[in-house]
Amino acid sequence: MISCVNLNGNDWKIRNFWGQPDNWRSFVAPDCPLHGFINAGVPGEIHLDLEKAGIIKDSRIGENSLDNRWVEQDIWVYRKEFFVSENEIRKYARLVFEGVDTNAVFFLNGEEIGSHNNCFYPFAADVSGKIRPGRNVVAVRIDSGLYPAYAKPHKYVYSEADYLTNRAWIRKPQYQFSWDWNPHLVNVGLWKPVRLEFSDNVFAEQISVRSEVSDDLSEAKLFVRCFIDAKAETAGRIKARTKGADGVTECRFAEGAGEYGLELVIKDPELWYPRPYGKQYLYDVEITVEAEGETVCSCEKRIGLRKIDLDRSRHPEKGNYFIIKVNNVPVFAKGGNWVPQDIIGARTTREHTRKNVKLAAEANFNTLRVWGGGYYADHDLLEACDEYGIMIWHDFIFACSQYPGDDWGFVQNVMKEATYQVRELSMHASLSVWCGNNELEWLCSVPFVMERTHIPDYSLFHQRLRNIVEAEDPSKPYWPSSPYSERLTDHNSEFTGDQHPWSVSITSPETAADYWQYRDMQCRFPNEGGILSASTIYAMKKYLPEEEISLGKRGWIHHENALSASPYGSSRAFVRKWTGLDPDSMSCGDYIFFSNALQADGLYEYISNFRARKFDSSSAIFWMYNDSWNAVHSWTIVDYALEKRLSYYPVRNAFSPVAAFPVLQDGKVRITAVNDTGDDFSGKIVYGRFDAKGQLSKNEADIFIKANGKAVADEWDPDGNNAYAALYSEDGEVSQNRLMLQRYNEFLPEEPRISVKEENGCYIFESPVYVWKVCLDFEDQESCDDNMFDLIPGVPKRVRCAERPEVRTLSGVYRALAEKAGAGK
Repeated sequence: MISCVNLNGNDWKIRNFWGQPDNWRSFVAPDCPLHGFINAGVPGEIHLDLEKAGIIKDSRIGENSLDNRWVEQDIWVYRKEFFVSENEIRKYARLVFEGVDTNAVFFLNGEEIGSHNNCFYPFAADVSGKIRPGRNVVAVRIDSGLYPAYAKPHKYVYSEADYLTNRAWIRKPQYQFSWDWNPHLVNVGLWKPVRLEFSDNVFAEQISVRSEVSDDLSEAKLFVRCFIDAKAETAGRIKARTKGADGVTECRFAEGAGEYGLELVIKDPELWYPRPYGKQYLYDVEITVEAEGETVCSCEKRIGLRKIDLDRSRHPEKGNYFIIKVNNVPVFAKGGNWVPQDIIGARTTREHTRKNVKLAAEANFNTLRVWGGGYYADHDLLEACDEYGIMIWHDFIFACSQYPGDDWGFVQNVMKEATYQVRELSMHASLSVWCGNNELEWLCSVPFVMERTHIPDYSLFHQRLRNIVEAEDPSKPYWPSSPYSERLTDHNSEFTGDQHPWSVSITSPETAADYWQYRDMQCRFPNEGGILSASTIYAMKKYLPEEEISLGKRGWIHHENALSASPYGSSRAFVRKWTGLDPDSMSCGDYIFFSNALQADGLYEYISNFRARKFDSSSAIFWMYNDSWNAVHSWTIVDYALEKRLSYYPVRNAFSPVAAFPVLQDGKVRITAVNDTGDDFSGKIVYGRFDAKGQLSKNEADIFIKANGKAVADEWDPDGNNAYAALYSEDGEVSQNRLMLQRYNEFLPEEPRISVKEENGCYIFESPVYVWKVCLDFEDQESCDDNMFDLIPGVPKRVRCAERPEVRTLSGVYRALAEKAGAGK
């Protein structure tokens, strides 16, 4: 049996060398003086240790992250002493660091035992014969990765800032070098557990489980894969069992590293489905590895069984479909992009991750795209997604750059990383698609990239990573880049592959801040695209002093989204375009209200357009779901503190499993109902026209929507009037949505006239005139089960609240400001 000395804890020591980097060599010796060292935690990160010691201030607050830049620019030494009994030192021993960020040299009792320069797979060293009875000292010389990267060729840069960091060479999360939504804060430290293992002869380095489900779904195979390192040839046995199957294989572990395993067959398996297509059944698989009759290790893996395919068949009109199929069922993917949850990755907890995923599930997500500039998903994230039925589209960790695919050392490092990660994560049913990178293929059409003589990383994404996925987990599709349109020079083509429809917010002055442009998009699989909006005053007060909560203040600017300065895609540009008002003349509170409302409206337009095109379009995945720190403006619907932003509720309602949308498509106002569940839907639909003054028409009809299908209730030529649709089951309202054909700056909303009555713990809101964005509470997002909704004239809205809410409407605020400014019509 393997015995283990846990080397985690808060009794590690660290120190830096204040611009004298060569001095570290004196401090890895077992008996060096400890002056200058402070306490450190492992797993952990050096910024966090320095904060705890009072040496630096919290990087999330004010402008502190600017003051803390020196941490990433220094060289550090970790050290820890530990004690081992004389019996243990006679055994086969290895020292394991599960996560090192990023460039490190390791020492045991003053002797160098190896080096490592990749954040994404473990370092392990054979230390047999190097352990002493009694006191031992392990030391690590570590830097953030900037030192070795600086010496590499500076030819893979994407922006001017990349000349400083040369980030393409550094195998760590790329967002740490700053993104529009994240500050520059390069992490450094031992961010995952450390342990010393002892064994008589055999170590299990990695145990992986992958599954395959037959085409007719009648049988599933489990492939249990054990990666064994043996000191000498040894008789071995591997056992595995789960519900409906068990097995054992006798083998001989050869000297050195090798793969061993067995196969289990499960008849008539209970299958895993994404929400809301079916249940999320999970199997517990018990695995035991024995050597010479003794248990080396035992573990339990929780897996889901499902068949997954990517339907790339020809579309009858143009291009190709792009549909994820689970258990032969086409799935409409609904969700957002997942980015790192903190500017310091080691600070993220299991509890935080699970709550974040729960909020996504409650917003009716069934997909998260793990974006390629962050971390590989860990088991906490994937286990939660397994349980909640949320599919994962997973980029490998490459984003918005070129990478040194023409450097063999770099390629070997990446191949080890990718092999480890695919093996490690293969058991998770939620992990559905592996993708080579974020936007590298698309960038090839950008002039300053095209001017270069070659694309150095093409084979990495089109051959090497594909081969690794096919060898290590062939049950999952591989896609080379996002967005990517094969055989086309436009890798963001609407008609084949996946898309990043950014023209509304970033890339096109012609469609600046005009989210109605989404109505004409026919994207086969939209995977990114979003709307910036302001945070709330309540959130800002957590990280900025009150005097800094103002446009132009230094603290505000530091926490600003870099793209908020865009003259045509910023939140302020949206407010100006849609209201005709000057956002700079508004109070901060009014501006935030408008900004959040317009983000909600823009995301609704994105979602409703693509859902109404089901399955010509097969997703509505927006940028982005969560946040990494406290931002003044953000793309997200859930903020850094996991509080729902005001756009959360409109997005949740737009993602309702069964919904009716009035949309403007193909030159028609069309009342389209969609059903993403596995059951047929029968109910009633109420729809018609309205304007600002009231309801103009009302139609009622029975409606049937087949399972995983859609139905068109009616259509007409647009006449300039707005349209609405409300869908009801026998249990009550299912969804309620509207189509605006007048921009807010083209009419002045009527004075809100809202009646509210209580009925069985619910409050029923109704108005004879159109009311734009009823807000029930800015701060307490749990007090009501809905918020930030429009009131359609004559159509009641039922909301469950803990107590009678205070009502604020954007119609009322807009009317007052517009009358004061003389705007509106």
